[in-house]
Amino acid sequence: MLEKNQKKENQELDDKKEKKSKDIKIKDTIKTSEAVKKNKKNKRGKDKISPVKLLTILSILLVLVVIFVVGMYFSYVKNSKAIADKVASAYTSGDVQEFLDLIPPGHKDYFRENYSFSDLESTYKNYLDEFAHKLEPDVGKIDSIEAAYGSIVTMSNIDDIRKEMSKYGIDNLNTYRMIEAEWTVTGDKGSKVIPVEIYVMKVDEQWYLDHLDY
Repeated sequence: MLEKNQKKENQELDDKKEKKSKDIKIKDTIKTSEAVKKNKKNKRGKDKISPVKLLTILSILLVLVVIFVVGMYFSYVKNSKAIADKVASAYTSGDVQEFLDLIPPGHKDYFRENYSFSDLESTYKNYLDEFAHKLEPDVGKIDSIEAAYGSIVTMSNIDDIRKEMSKYGIDNLNTYRMIEAEWTVTGDKGSKVIPVEIYVMKVDEQWYLDHLDY
C-alpha cells in the first residue's frame, strides 16, 4: 500500500514538473513572439521617412531641377547672342571675309560646285554694301553697332527647314532660331536705332547665319 501511494505521489510530482515545464515554454514562446513583433515595429519605424526628412529631400531635388533649367536657359541665350554679336560685327566692318565665316561650309561648297565662289562673295558683299548705303544718310560711315536683344525663338518646323536647307548644301542642321534685336548703329554723322531679325542655325554643333531682316 505504501509503495502504491509513493508511486502515486511520484507521478503527481512528475506531472507538476511537466506542467511547469510546459508553462515555461509557453511563456518563452509568448516572450519571443512579443519580441519579434516589437522588432518588426521598430524596423517599420526606422524604415518610415519622417515628413521633415522627406521635405528636405524634395527641396534638394527641386533646387537641382531649378539649377538645371536655369543653366540650360543661360546656355540657350549665350549661344544665340554669341552668333548674333558676330553678325553685328560683320555688318559694322563691312568685311565680306568676316561675313563668310558666318556661312555654313556646306553652303559655300554648294556655290563652288554650282556657280563660283566669287558669286557667293559678290552676293554677300552686296548685302553689306546695301545695308551701309541705306543708313549712310543718317549715320554716315558706320563705326559701331550695339545690340539690345529681345525674343529668341526656336523654330518648331525644323523638319521643313532641314528639307529646304539641304537643297543648298546645308546638312546636319540641328536647330534654327530667330533672334529679335534693336541695333543702335553709330557713324560719323550720328546714330540710328533699327529693329532687326537675325535668323541663325546650328549645323554640326556650330552656329551660323542664315539671313538678316531689317
